[in-house]
Amino acid sequence: MLRPMKETPAAYRVEIGANDPISVNPDEFKPEDTSLVRVRDGLFLLRFNGRSIPLHMERGPDRKLRMWTGHQAFDALVRNRRDQLLAAWGFNESSSDASAEVVAPMPGLVLSVGVEPGSEVEPGDPLLVLEAMKMENELRAERAGRIKTVLVAPGDAVSKQQVLIEFEA
Repeated sequence: MLRPMKETPAAYRVEIGANDPISVNPDEFKPEDTSLVRVRDGLFLLRFNGRSIPLHMERGPDRKLRMWTGHQAFDALVRNRRDQLLAAWGFNESSSDASAEVVAPMPGLVLSVGVEPGSEVEPGDPLLVLEAMKMENELRAERAGRIKTVLVAPGDAVSKQQVLIEFEA
């Protein structure tokens, strides 16, 4: 049975099409109820609620999946605990603005900036370090691209949702 966890974020949150998100906690699954088996590249067999469903899956950008079963296609966004916490803080990675801008997920103090306008970055490259609640948080590139503008410098205090870095279109 899939159900959202109230106290803490679920291990994974899966948003399929326009439906309500489903929270998935692997600890709550019984192996006899649910499984996903890779048959070959891009083809999986999902066993769920007593049914076996063949799924074709293709990985897209930013943790997105494109799935087909029969002639019906679905887009899915998979969020781990970190993604869910960022969304709770108001940082929405799935919006088009989020891919063109890096915004502060929380108020804090910029400790260092590792890029400058014109820098080329790849997904996972460090961009800047933000101190919040006495913790250092390294913000990394979510996509490949060229830095258009760096709007902060070390020592700057930033607010939640403040744009820190802009990417070229």
